Amino acid sequence: MDIEPSKTMRFINPPACCEYSLPPILSCEQSQFLVVDGRFFQSYKYFSSMESTIREWLTPDDEVRQYLGTMIRQEDMERHKICVHIRRGDFVTDGQHAGTESDFTRNAIDFLYKLTSGPIFIFSNEQKWVRKEIVSQSKYQNEIRIMPTPQDQPFKDLHFSQVYCDTVLITAPSSTFGWWIGYLSKNQKNVYYRDIRDVEDSVKYQMIDDDFYPRSWRKMGMVENNGTIFLKN
Repeated sequence: MDIEPSKTMRFINPPACCEYSLPPILSCEQSQFLVVDGRFFQSYKYFSSMESTIREWLTPDDEVRQYLGTMIRQEDMERHKICVHIRRGDFVTDGQHAGTESDFTRNAIDFLYKLTSGPIFIFSNEQKWVRKEIVSQSKYQNEIRIMPTPQDQPFKDLHFSQVYCDTVLITAPSSTFGWWIGYLSKNQKNVYYRDIRDVEDSVKYQMIDDDFYPRSWRKMGMVENNGTIFLKN
């Protein structure tokens, strides 16, 4: 919707994608009305006061819940469920983002499975790559479930996370969709993500980590020479 400017109104456009920029803007703002215009606003702090409302808006209805029930085996229902988001596609070729890497993903899954074992649900836009690089080389092949994400209905992955995901692993640190799978998941203390400072991802130059990732989430690193996964402060 177009907004007609007036003498008491000012438009601003925050330059960075992943930082919360309202406090410094508002501290010196004299206009009666302020329109903040931008593309990303990728910080949970913009809507932290509405978190419960957002979750309510996005709660799946009975029909969707019934569909979600077809995506999970009966024997998995009562087990701890590990959900892994994998993002490659244009992230691998655009020269800006870091796509999911196989070594980190396999080692991180191993780390999380040892914490709390259970079925591993993988959400990905490249399922052939997942089968070759993750499933075929995993110690937990019988536990891995590759989710049939509908191309035109990705919100069902978000709903699945809300209802079933006990632990979430975000393997491509600047993936917006991976972020939302984590943000909407059941247990915010069990969301893990790869440290963007450890990969070649230009988004890190625009990102304030404390603004982008909620405080309860856990940052992961990997020792390059042996693949050991560890948690960072």
